[in-house]
Amino acid sequence: MKLFKRTSITLTIFIIFVWAILYLWVYYPFGKVNVTDVEKEQTAQLLRSSNIGFDESLLDTPAYSVKSADVEYIAEDKLAYAEKMLGTRLTADDENSYSFGSAKLSFDGDTVTIEDADESLKGINEDNAVSKTKAVLESYELLNTNMTAYVNHDGGDINIVFVPEYKGKRVYNSKIYFSADSSGTYVLEYVPLEFKSNGIMMLPKSPCAALADFAVTGTANGVNISGMTLGYNISEGTLVPAWEIETDDEKKFYIE
Repeated sequence: MKLFKRTSITLTIFIIFVWAILYLWVYYPFGKVNVTDVEKEQTAQLLRSSNIGFDESLLDTPAYSVKSADVEYIAEDKLAYAEKMLGTRLTADDENSYSFGSAKLSFDGDTVTIEDADESLKGINEDNAVSKTKAVLESYELLNTNMTAYVNHDGGDINIVFVPEYKGKRVYNSKIYFSADSSGTYVLEYVPLEFKSNGIMMLPKSPCAALADFAVTGTANGVNISGMTLGYNISEGTLVPAWEIETDDEKKFYIE
């Protein structure tokens, strides 16, 4: 009987402990950016005075600490990088230009451009553009499975912008640009980077602070905000939290 009572008491204490942890996690999550009602009202007044349309629910957009990372440029050795992308049998035209068969790779500062043709891209259109181009990216080991893709077709070439992610959040100023025509000829342009965790947690600006910064940029007057999303920007070799603020005319602004 005494053993049963001890077990019952221990179980009760354990249940209370778990409940308390869950309660704190839900109502006081680690690394949450808190915003007061006063801050919300001040931000709302600033947006209205700047003639910026917005939904007041934006002021309550949740924001939590994010994991940072060091950003490394991985093409310092140009020949080695070109061989990785085109193979060791390539031809070096000069220190910035390499080719193998129909494929050409060139450096312009840190930016790499690859030009080639691929049979699988013939007949590319808006409906199949993402799947077709992802296969090409995968062949170069550039595919981040969580990339966000934006397709633009102006009646000529298909243009796609891929935005990679880190820890489930987009890295806004690290993009891969892909352009292809219906014959299968394509151009791929990007800066070869690698994200390596540095163990640092960083708090983003509150949604109110980001919206206030947006309001005073001088370019925001008269716009309507359609949404805001927390992600990253690359700043001085490090991933830092940044807000993407999108307007109803599909323009995007970034606030670190």
